Amino acid sequence: MSAKVTQPQAKLTLSNQNYSLRKYKLLQLIDSQPLYMAKNLQKKLPVLLGISRQAFSNYLNAPLGATLQIPSDKLLTLASLFNVQPSELLNEPVKTLKLDSFIPKSFSEASVKTGLTL
Repeated sequence: MSAKVTQPQAKLTLSNQNYSLRKYKLLQLIDSQPLYMAKNLQKKLPVLLGISRQAFSNYLNAPLGATLQIPSDKLLTLASLFNVQPSELLNEPVKTLKLDSFIPKSFSEASVKTGLTL
């Protein structure tokens, strides 16, 4: 009988660069810049966004599934700076919804679904 050997799951720590465990791809985008620029970005981006360095650090290191959210105005600013779509900053899939699933094509269709009539 052979024992199953399982690899320990990677753990997110501040010292590792395991980008796939982070909620946002910000650190990956910053680290992809030349070293001198990456260091400057980590200092200047919080100022540009009007947030503390601690808040920015929280954005960089938020684990997948965290409830922490980058406000939309700041997310749009970051996407513009890195020349990417806002959804490209996320490490989690974006839920897509279709408008026609919420709004019926005609009122008669709505009245059949809801039982309401005029």
